[in-house]
Amino acid sequence: MSEERYQYQGAGREYQKQLLTAWYERLETANETGRKVAYLFVPGNIAEFLRVFDFELVFPEVNALQCGVRKISGDYILKAEDVGYSPDVCGYVKNDIGMMLAGNVGPSGTQLPKPDLLLCTYCGCTTFIKWFEALSHYYDVPLVMLDVPYLRTGKIEEADRNYVVAQLKELAKV
Repeated sequence: MSEERYQYQGAGREYQKQLLTAWYERLETANETGRKVAYLFVPGNIAEFLRVFDFELVFPEVNALQCGVRKISGDYILKAEDVGYSPDVCGYVKNDIGMMLAGNVGPSGTQLPKPDLLLCTYCGCTTFIKWFEALSHYYDVPLVMLDVPYLRTGKIEEADRNYVVAQLKELAKV
């Protein structure tokens, strides 16, 4: 690898660390600054929609990944298994549940805020639904499901667009 490319990658990693640090600092102060907090998944999310309503966003799978990178996920996973989560349940789920049960201190060492809203955009596996159902129970906050139809014909059907828009209108009322 060339020296120039190596320096570029190093600068990119440093910038990524700065972005993550700033994000976790915003999350830690969200409650004090009066910002609402929504938890949502990375795939299929509607971050821009929620930001219009001044939500700070938490991505549980990013937290789980950061815990893994920092080698602190093992204890969280075991904590979730101690309360009944099976060893064959996704490690991301158990990391997140265990972290919440341990006081919801994020991978950077900052306190993560309790969500005001859980938004599950079903675009992946049913694990997403069950994960957020569990969080809704633990946090005692609303869970909103956004059902986005699959592209069945290779183009967006007008009925599908109307279906999603109607759901977004309902979400805006929450």
